[in-house]
Amino acid sequence: SLQAEFKDRLGEINKCLENMNLNNVRKTSLEIEKASYDLPKCSSDSEKIVDQILSKKTDND
Repeated sequence: SLQAEFKDRLGEINKCLENMNLNNVRKTSLEIEKASYDLPKCSSDSEKIVDQILSKKTDND
């Protein structure tokens, strides 16, 4: 179902966002640097995921 897929995808997005969490004091400067490069990709992936799900929803209506 659409809702189930949305939940799965939200999990992916959350994992991605957790990786971006720079408040995590255990992160090394290298990890923080990598995370800052990953951030734009993470947010664009999130947008794509949401777009895909929304387009499916309109198809099914």
